[in-house]
Amino acid sequence: MAAGLGLDATGVDLAANALRTAGDKAHARGRAVRFLRHDARRLGELGEVFDTVLDCGLFHIFDGENRAAYVAALRAAVPAGGRYFMLGFSDRQQGEWGRVHKLTRVEIEAAFADGLRVDSIEPSTIEIATDSDGIQAWLVERNANRRSPCRDRAAQPVPRPALQALLQQGPPPRPAPPWSFGEW
Repeated sequence: MAAGLGLDATGVDLAANALRTAGDKAHARGRAVRFLRHDARRLGELGEVFDTVLDCGLFHIFDGENRAAYVAALRAAVPAGGRYFMLGFSDRQQGEWGRVHKLTRVEIEAAFADGLRVDSIEPSTIEIATDSDGIQAWLVERNANRRSPCRDRAAQPVPRPALQALLQQGPPPRPAPPWSFGEW
């Protein structure tokens, strides 16, 4: 969690049970996190900006108008120099996964083509408890197309291992290290 790095962290979800689970995890880890029950497609309505947005498992459920609304919300809520990181199901993943849309690189690039720059799209894996192989995913980093007059730590490149660790939902703390991707 970003809060584990000493950063202000806000979790947004429409599902009350997801917020409860995340709140329980944050509490168990001794982290101070603000959770809001809100539609991510309407982030701009919060009247706030976020230097960094971590998306693990949301972008790939949207298609058409919902995807466009989510990207517009990101544009409204992420300031110049801000960053967006996404871990989403890849078209390389075999089998069916319900309402999850498997993303292609072309779809990702097209979604962010208007005013946002995709800095990288890399193959990755979403770790899940039910399959030791995990889920084939894309790890996407994008930055606002505008440049910020000041550079802060949110605008600095994020090391790949640490980013993957942040995006994974990870188990609660236990004797073995909970992340297998290295240090921040």
